[in-house]
Amino acid sequence: MVKFGVSGGSSSGGNNQNNTGNSPLVVINEIMYNPNQVSDAVGEWVEVYNPNDFDVPLDGWWLGDDEGGGYTFPSGVTIPAKGYLVVARNDTWVKIHYLNDKNFDATAVYGNATFQLSNSADDVILKDNQGKVVDWVSYSDTWGADGNGKTLERIDPLGDSNSSTNWAESSEDGGTPTYKNTVYVPFFGSAIVVGIVLGITILMHRK
Repeated sequence: MVKFGVSGGSSSGGNNQNNTGNSPLVVINEIMYNPNQVSDAVGEWVEVYNPNDFDVPLDGWWLGDDEGGGYTFPSGVTIPAKGYLVVARNDTWVKIHYLNDKNFDATAVYGNATFQLSNSADDVILKDNQGKVVDWVSYSDTWGADGNGKTLERIDPLGDSNSSTNWAESSEDGGTPTYKNTVYVPFFGSAIVVGIVLGITILMHRK
């Protein structure tokens, strides 16, 4: 695996460091790198997520791996606020395979991408239309989802994209393309839960 360096930021930091340009933040959110029902050439896909409160045009943006294979979004593609898009190696298969999933949006699937995701470790990179890195993930099969039909899902979209602790195996076979991850726990949500627990603990000690 070739480690992909990010100019102007730390290559091991969170998304704010990954985003080296002026483009709005869009994150790599879910990765199907080793499907079990079909070959990798058919079943691989990557999902991106827009955490902003506004739509983000993706004209000319590129999603791919560190070997150069990928997909360039054509003119007119926009990812809606809090919305998801999937880039697949075979978009037709993905649209058919997930058709019976009531949460799946086939209109948010694009392809055919030329990336070839390694089943051991690889880099997935998202660049804006100026070629600047917006987000990237260096995953490993030790993170999970290695050939068992599940995906790697990001836990906190605004958390560290290259930390194994911010990724987990999906609890559903096939993952959650075009909708919220099964393991999703946003940072602020976690903080609120911790605050509630601490508040209850303090009140109990006061009694």
